[in-house]
Amino acid sequence: MGEEQAGSRTTPPFAEFDAAEYAGRWARARAAMADAGLDALFISSECNYRYLSGHVTPFWVSKSRPMFLLLPLRGEPILFVTTSQVPTVRATSPVAEVRVWEGFVAPGIDLLEAALHELGLAAGRIGAELGEEQRLGLPYADFVDLQNRLPRAAFVDAAELLWALRMIKSPAEIAYLRRSAAIASAAYRELFAAVRPGMSEREVFATFVASTIRQGAERPGYVPVHSGAGHYQRISMGPTDRRLAPGDLLWLDGGCVYRGYWSDFARMVAIGRPTTAQQDRYRRVRAIMHDCIAAVRPGVTMPELTARAQRAFAAAGLAFSSHSRIGHGLGLDITEPPSINLADETVVQPGMVLTMEPTSAAEDGFFQLEENYVVTAGGCELLTEPAPAELPVIE
Repeated sequence: MGEEQAGSRTTPPFAEFDAAEYAGRWARARAAMADAGLDALFISSECNYRYLSGHVTPFWVSKSRPMFLLLPLRGEPILFVTTSQVPTVRATSPVAEVRVWEGFVAPGIDLLEAALHELGLAAGRIGAELGEEQRLGLPYADFVDLQNRLPRAAFVDAAELLWALRMIKSPAEIAYLRRSAAIASAAYRELFAAVRPGMSEREVFATFVASTIRQGAERPGYVPVHSGAGHYQRISMGPTDRRLAPGDLLWLDGGCVYRGYWSDFARMVAIGRPTTAQQDRYRRVRAIMHDCIAAVRPGVTMPELTARAQRAFAAAGLAFSSHSRIGHGLGLDITEPPSINLADETVVQPGMVLTMEPTSAAEDGFFQLEENYVVTAGGCELLTEPAPAELPVIE
């Protein structure tokens, strides 16, 4: 165990952003920490760690060797990683101080405890990922052990602080989100040009995912697929061996991850000639979605947008199936605060990246389209290629 210096405060050769981007994030975090009376942030989950450290690695698939970031209110950030991660830290992260251990979780907890004593934080208020839509990246028993070793320290919830940091995207983040949406938009075009009756849902999935990877996506996104009468309610299920047949509606909630940033938007297509009712429902749901997007501007609240959708569905005589919200934030996580619903009082601000997905579920189809957009000073801008005005048909 020991310390490594991963370079000075410069931009490493494979960094996702320049060093100034991370310096700005640390400065904003420290200002929020001062307001909240926090002496440090302890970060252990993938997305918060990536956001604040810049360290990019696929090794989060392993639960045996966690990674930590300690961001003191005063002083430089410190990374805690196992030896195998040091080369990737040097290649991607502007954090200079890296403390290294060999083995699994226990030696890392030893290093954390020692660092908190060294920095005079053994009796400090330390923010951790304990609240809304947050998860610790180490076993809970080890977190309890860390707390027991530091009986005078207070580990408190920092979820609100972390989401406030991440909710407003920088121009560099928006560029990645824009590229992610463009990749997925092109994948939808490629998919629907290839879809034919007799194709299985797994083949649909593979065609879409392969297109995103060919175009440079880091990895596939969340891609549930369903098709056919009797299957329209399995909205969170992956593809099956079921084959497309005339009369089916095919629905995907597709996207990808580009440089860590998600796209997430739904499309649907008819296999063979759809009914007049299906065409009409598609047209109405799409119009309501775009009407709600057009209402997005700084100062509007999430309940106002939700109520607008509810009124529009009622006026159209359509069932309103919100599934707890009609949209959400988008970034390093596929779903981030805020939630566009009646309970979330968040006010729209420039730099937010959101989705809009009001839904009408029926026996003859799950009518949900979704777009991704960035809030601007004067309204919002679509990142996704808009869904077709009419229900597409594969003859």
